Formats: sequence, C-alpha cells, structure tokens
Amino acid sequence: MKKLAFVLAPVLFACGNAGGADGSDVATACSTGAIRACKCSNGASSTQSCAPDGSRWQACKCSLLNDAGADVAHDGPLSCGDHFCDPGETCTECPIDCGQCAECNLAPGCTGAFAVPTQSTALGSFDNAGRTIYSCGDALGTPAAQTSCADPQLKIRVSDLAIHGAGQDTVELFCIISADDGQSSELVVTPKAAGVSDGQSLPLSQGSGMFWGQDAGKVKLTQFNVTIQYNCYELTQPSQWSSILSTIGGAAGAIGSVPGNPYGWAFGLGGIAAQAAAAAVSNTTGTELRLSVQQTISKDAFLDMTNARTWSIRQSGKVKTNNTCVPIFGEDCLNTWDWELHVQAWGCADPRPGGTPAH
Repeated sequence: MKKLAFVLAPVLFACGNAGGADGSDVATACSTGAIRACKCSNGASSTQSCAPDGSRWQACKCSLLNDAGADVAHDGPLSCGDHFCDPGETCTECPIDCGQCAECNLAPGCTGAFAVPTQSTALGSFDNAGRTIYSCGDALGTPAAQTSCADPQLKIRVSDLAIHGAGQDTVELFCIISADDGQSSELVVTPKAAGVSDGQSLPLSQGSGMFWGQDAGKVKLTQFNVTIQYNCYELTQPSQWSSILSTIGGAAGAIGSVPGNPYGWAFGLGGIAAQAAAAAVSNTTGTELRLSVQQTISKDAFLDMTNARTWSIRQSGKVKTNNTCVPIFGEDCLNTWDWELHVQAWGCADPRPGGTPAH
C-alpha cells in the first residue's frame, strides 16, 4: 500500500480530470512515449503520458495535496493500482497502470511446452542436402529481439533413423549427437540398434533422441547460434558398446548426466559435449564412422522453430562387402549405405516484459 505522511490537515486527493488540456478523452489512442499537458482538479497544470501499448492516455500526474495546498510526501514505494505506470512497473506486473501487454503471437505459450507436438511442419531449408558442414536459418522469420516476444525456449531431438541402405546384410549402429551454443552444451547417444537392414525405420523415444533441452519437464532458453554435430557409427565389434558409453561417462563426469536418461549429458559450459563425444571413439576400436554432418542454426530462426519444425540429415557412401565377394563382371565389392536422421524442434516464448521489442 502507498503510505501518506499526514501534515497540517486531512489529505485530499487532487486527481487528474478525465481528459487532456484539449478536453479529449483519456481513452483516445495515442503514440507510445508521447506526453501532453493536462489540468488537475485543483486547476494546477501537469502532464500525462501515453500508455506503453498506445491504447490510451494515462491519468494526469497530479500531486497529493492537503487542504492547505501543500504537497504531501510519500514515505513508502509507489504501488500498482495508482493509475500511473511508474518506473519499475510494466504491463506484465501491473496491467491496470501500464495497460495490457502486447501478446507474443509468433510462438506457443510456455505452459506444457515440453511435450512433443502432435504435428510438425517440414523445414526444407534446414536439410543438409548433401552438405557436411553448413549454416542455416539466418533468413527465417523475425529475431525475437525485434518482436514483443521474449527469447525463445527450445527442445530439439532426433525422432527416428531411416536406413535406406544398410551397407551390409544387417548392421549394428548408433549415433552420438552434440549441440553447443557457446554457453552450454549437450550430448546424447542413441540406443544401439542391432540387426538393422535396408528399408528399416528406427523410431526413438523423446528422451533417447533429445540432444537440446534434455530436462524432461522444461524447455531450454536459447539465445545464441547452436552448432550441432551428427555422427552415426556402424558397430563392427558389438563388445565395444559398453566401452564407448564408459568412455563418454568418464569424459563427461557425473555432473553432466541427465536424470532418467543414461545416454544423455548436459553441461553448463560450451565445448564439453564435443570433447566427450570425441573421447568416446578416439581410443576405441570396433566402430566405423558413417554419417557425419555439422549444422549451425542461426539464432534468428529460433522463434520460428518454436512452432514445431522438422528437417532431415542424410548421407550415403560406399563400404566393402564381406569376404565372400568375388569381383567378377566388373563388380567392385562395394555396397552403398544410405542413412537419414529426422530432426524435430519445438518450444515456446513468453511475451516480452513491457510488451515492446528490445530495440
């Protein structure tokens, strides 16, 4: 509550009149930041400001006067509900004084945003399209700072692996995917898939494919460009699988482990995930790298990505067949492998405090 220091006599509120100096109604729309002259009920001149959302003129800023005409001092903080949008008050905390906030209509709200969306829209410009190192998203949508939306919060995962060509009759495979925005990094190892042959699709659960925003009940605040490294391997010596996980765990340390996901790690520092991923295969035999693609997503795209987007990372190549191959009739004893990852992103954004763009 706003406290008043009583002096001389009971206090009388000298409230502003209903209009400005020209007699117009305070409900009239105005230009944000504009100020005009107005008259107080005691005849004194003052000013009134346009509300932050431009919907109306705020009440005339008149002093609190006692019956002797002297100003009454405030001995407490200004409070919400006094019809002035005072410094420190915003449309978020005090809409009665500052007006309703502009809505963030470019992204879903953040209540329940951690759940996987039921429908997504393909984002063809994010496909690697044969590229092994590329950037994307710098011309997609509007950066959050130029809107009434706060910085986006995201989750990104691999939803499934499509094996168009296994490269052998059957293979065992897994992927290590890391993401880094320079401030933090995350890593996930997809579960080992055995006996995979041509034409199979391997769906992943939300947790087992999540490589950005792995906390099950939250979405991750994302403000800086995110670089993603997709590496998928054929496991030629299945006995090495446990060694690979152990190596990552040793390099990552217990502090990075994600509760409920033995194959996920999240770090408060950038670069740690990539180091752990590199350690997993650098000193371990029994794996052969197949798919390897690096993608950097511009921060300009994040607001659009909150609306459930998907894209593909696909790569192919040749590998030797088993020793039974006899090169006759021009046969080169090479088989084609062709692997594809389907990636899904979604999230949310709250209205920006104050309801206006950052700049």
